[in-house]
Order: sequence, then C-alpha cells, then structure tokens
Amino acid sequence: GHLERVAGTTWTDFNAHDPGLTILEHVAYVLSDLMYRSGYTVPELLATDGGDPERGLISAAEILPCHPVTTADLRALVMDVAGVRNAWVEPATGVDAQLHYHPGRREHSLDPDPPASVPLVLQGLFTVLVEAEESAEPSIIRARVARRVYAHRPMCIDITNVRVLDRQGIQVDAAIEIGAVEDPDVVLLDVLQHLSDHIAPAVGFVDTATAERNGVAIEDVFDGPVMEHGYLAPDRRAGTRRRTELRSSDLIHAMMETPGVRGITRLTVAAGGPPEPWVVELDPGRTPQLDLNRSRIELTRGGRPVARGIESVRPAFLERRGASSRLASPDWAPGNRQNPTAPRDRSVGRYLSLQHHLPAVYGIAEMGLPDSAEPTRRAQAKQLKAYLLILDQLLANMFAQLAHVGDLFSFDTSSDRTYFPGLVDAEDRLALEEIRGSDVAAHAQRVASILDAASADDTSLAGGRRDRFLTHLLARFAEELADASLVAVQHAPDESGDHGRVTARDKERFLQNYPLISSARGSAADDLAPAGPDNRSGLVERVRLKLGLDAEAGEDLLLVEHLLLRPTDRDEQQGIPLLTESDRRDPYSLQVTFVLPLAGRLAEEDFFQPLVHHTIRSETPAHLVAHVLWLDRDDWEAFRGAHAEWRDRRRRHLHAFYGLEQGDDR
Repeated sequence: GHLERVAGTTWTDFNAHDPGLTILEHVAYVLSDLMYRSGYTVPELLATDGGDPERGLISAAEILPCHPVTTADLRALVMDVAGVRNAWVEPATGVDAQLHYHPGRREHSLDPDPPASVPLVLQGLFTVLVEAEESAEPSIIRARVARRVYAHRPMCIDITNVRVLDRQGIQVDAAIEIGAVEDPDVVLLDVLQHLSDHIAPAVGFVDTATAERNGVAIEDVFDGPVMEHGYLAPDRRAGTRRRTELRSSDLIHAMMETPGVRGITRLTVAAGGPPEPWVVELDPGRTPQLDLNRSRIELTRGGRPVARGIESVRPAFLERRGASSRLASPDWAPGNRQNPTAPRDRSVGRYLSLQHHLPAVYGIAEMGLPDSAEPTRRAQAKQLKAYLLILDQLLANMFAQLAHVGDLFSFDTSSDRTYFPGLVDAEDRLALEEIRGSDVAAHAQRVASILDAASADDTSLAGGRRDRFLTHLLARFAEELADASLVAVQHAPDESGDHGRVTARDKERFLQNYPLISSARGSAADDLAPAGPDNRSGLVERVRLKLGLDAEAGEDLLLVEHLLLRPTDRDEQQGIPLLTESDRRDPYSLQVTFVLPLAGRLAEEDFFQPLVHHTIRSETPAHLVAHVLWLDRDDWEAFRGAHAEWRDRRRRHLHAFYGLEQGDDR
C-alpha cells in the first residue's frame, strides 16, 4: 500500500512475482529472524560465540551484601570468626568513653575539675565481648576478632577493646520425674542440652540449602555483611543483651520442654556461691556455662532413681555442645555465582545472506547462472548482487550489533566501539570477491576501517554514545555522575578533544569499583593494614570517583575521623588540657573532616570547589557531620606526611595492643 501511494505512477506491478516485492518480502523475513533472535534470554545473548554469560554483571554475593552499619552487623561478623561461640558489641563506658569539658574556659581534659567541668560522653565507642569455644586459645581468638572488626569498622565508630570473657560455672541441682521411657539416659542428655542452651545459647549458622528450605530468598541470604560460614537469621544476628541473672522458673520451663519429663520436684541454682531457689545474679565480666562437675540431675520414676547420672552421658553431651556451636557446613560458598547453569550459545551474530533465499532464476544464489548465459545477463546478475550487498551489509551489521550486547552493556572494557560491523558471506559461496574487489579478510578490515573513520569524524558514535550506555548502567544502580561529567566536559577533554570519552572513562571506573563504593560507603579504612591506595575508606573512594580526581594533576583528598583523635589513658602525654578555645562542646563524636589541596581543578573557587562541597555533603552518611579543609601546597605536603605517620603509629599501637605481629593472620 505504501509503495502504491509513493510510486504508483511508475511501479505498476504489485503481484507476488514482481522482483521488487520478492526482495521486499525476503528483507522482511530476515528482519523477523533478527527480532526472533533478540527475544533470547540475556544469558543466551551474552554467551554468544563463546562469550562469558556473566561479563558486565555483578554477582549477588558481590552486590547485595553491605559492610556493617549497625552493632547487630558487627556482632554477626564477630560471631562469624572461627572459634567464637557467641559475641556482644556494647557501648564503652568509664574512662574509655568519657572526657571532661570546662564551658567557661572552653577546654577539654581527661581529668575532672568539679564543679566547673561537666562530663562529656563520646558517641561511637564500643567494646567487643567474646565467648570463645572451649577448645579455643583466648589470645588467638582476640587477635582474629580484632582483625575482622577493624577490617569492617563503620566510620566514626571505634573499638576500645576486644575481651574474651572467662567462664562462670552454673551449678544446677534438680530432681526430675519422668514418664515411661525406654532409655532414661536419653532424657537426661536432652535435659542437659536444654539447660545448656538456655544458660549459654549458641548462635548457629545454616547453609544455603537449609536457608532455601526455610523459604529465605537470595536477597535475604546476602542481607548485611558477607558471612564466611553461613546464613544467620536476622533475629539471631540482632540477638539480645547478655544475661545478668538466671531465673529458676526459666530453667524449669526449659527442662519441661524435654520429651518424657513430667515434672520438676526439686531445683536450686548457684553460680559458685550458695544455691538460690529463685534468682541467681551473674557476673557481668564473665559468661555463664553449665558446670557438669558440680551439677546434679536426678531422674526418678515413681520416686525411684532411674538414670545412672551425669557422668554416664558426659561424652555425648560434650560432643553435642561442641557441634551446636560449630559453624555451617562446608557447602556454604558466598563467593560463588548464583547461576551455575551454562546458557546455550545461540550464535545470534551468524548471518546468512538474503541472496541465498531469492529464487534461483535470479542467478545470484550459490547455484549462479548456467554456462550458456549471455554476458549481458551475467552483468545484470552482478549488478543485482551489488545492489543487494548494500542491504546485506546493513542487515549483517544489525545481527553483529545483537551479538555484541555484552560489549555494549559492559563497563569492564577499554574500547569505545558501540557499532560493530558484520560480515556477509564469509565462506564466499556467492562469489562476492569480484563484486567487492578484495578477499573476505581484506573486505572485513575495510568495513571496520570505514566505521572507525566515521566514529572519528562524529564523536557521538564513539565516546558520546559509549557514555550514554554507561549512563544507562549507572541508572540501573540509581546512580548518576551528571555533575562530574559537566566538570569533565569543561575542564578535561582528552587528547582528541572528545569529552564523551572522558566522562565514559570516569563512569567505567565508578562502575568497576561499585561493589566496594556501594557496600562500604559508610565504612572506614582498615586500621590494622598499612595505609595506601588499596586501603581507603569506601566514602573516600566514592567521592574521588564521583569527582573524577586526577592524582597526576595533584588532585587528592584525605579523610580524618575526629573520634580517632580522642585522647585515651594509653597516650604518652595527656597531663594538660587537650583542647583550648574549642568551638564546640563535643569536637569528636560523629564528625569527619575532608582535607584537600589547592591543586589542579581543586584550586578553582568559582566552579569546582562548590561542586566538591556539594558532593561531599551529599555522599557522607546522614548521621555524620562533614567538614572541608583546603590547604595550600606546602601545608598539604606537611599534613599528608603527618597523617601518614599518624596512621602508621596507630597501626603499630593496635598491633601491640592486640598482640598481633606484622602479617600475622592467625
């Protein structure tokens, strides 16, 4: 119908035998094949021609978890350490968390000066308390926990100490009436297990199979920090406060849950002192544990003893208690890809020329013309081949474009190419060499060079178009680098003057580091590891990448957490006021300062510095106060050296405090 409207006066034959309609129908057929192939699944499209079906994709184990942001997250990480049975992260108290502020003199000191001074309790200081397994060495457990905590420490949070708690034996004296059971020792073993779990509950991990059977979705499995030993349910991760007392009523309830128990006829509980019938106060500096040596459990039936006593079941109970505190089974592998099934390679880029499908009478297919054909007829066939080759090349490029979906939507590449040439009749079954004037290899190279030349003349085909693909990928993570891109366009064109390539490189670096700058955006650097480019906080990396800072141009930044500058009783000299003429009551809690040099674009007060302030304040976690300090070249060099020395001294101090040796990863 369209042809009749636009060319009805010159093209009068619209029947099926007309060559124009025949060619049109075959082009439509090839386009329908292209549309069919574009309906394959994304893994199949990415796997074409042997490609990696997961290129450009981030696994669930990489993108879903996050570094600790709550004390429950920190507690879960500590419990994930081998040899830890249970753990608690509690606010620090006493001298570790308290200063004294003199409002009149605006001074801070460690020593009180009543009534002129007032106590100042710092926020963000915590102590880690650990209940180790019975077979674990406390010093080794303390070192392991310290390494794990400091490697994932939230920003403006500091750990004053890691303490492995001693055990406080709990003695239980009980008489239990049981029913008609075959083996009273089994009942006794279950009673001991229920008592032990109530007195000192073990926090158990489960593997992925168990979590899935319990209906846990994969996004919930990877909710929170990455756990090495299994999935920990949110209620177990959050946990409860440590027990401060044991009530006899709770122990009775725990024992009554044992199958075969009919009643409790006698119960007293002690914690190393006199037995108490109702409530036993616990030592807050120790962790309770059922004391088998000094406990006595009697099982009776009709008033007569029926069990042999605790010693008869001691080995089985100790084995069961050890198993309950162990971590999940070895099949837990959080780093594994979640889609192990290899997709089928559909070879979507393979293109068969439409000339193979046209009627043989046209004389252009693989069969060609008979030997008796006249020269004029042969020339006409070649002319039709050349005309159709233009359509063939356009269609082959479309199939090639589909085959390179993985390159188009990948951020792990150094190529700006976004248009990909296809190859028509690679086996030369249509005898196209005489039409092209070159062999297949030379023709493929020529087509690629034509596309490269077009891209060089029009930057929208190269960096600009690549930049738009990366903008799409950023949007999938709800991210944008609009401000940084504007800066790059105005200030940092590449050697070819293509601003699109500059912003594309910035976005590629941002996406390549996204698992870190997303999950660790609120985490600090590792205080136990040497300072360097590989040991920065997630927030610093995020700001650097958002601003596209160029280290070669002197553009850099450092982050100082005020809480880490607080005085402690372990400092060498703190006998005088720590701060005088302080501009705020609490200069330490929940505050950070970004320090930047006046170098490169960072020296531009009218444009770049307001952008730096905006980026820092928009990226800093909302509960923190961010300050920005600009230094000239000399002051920057002096500050950077002092900052590096301070971090190194802090690292060596923490190593000595926790009994770590350099490179000790026990």
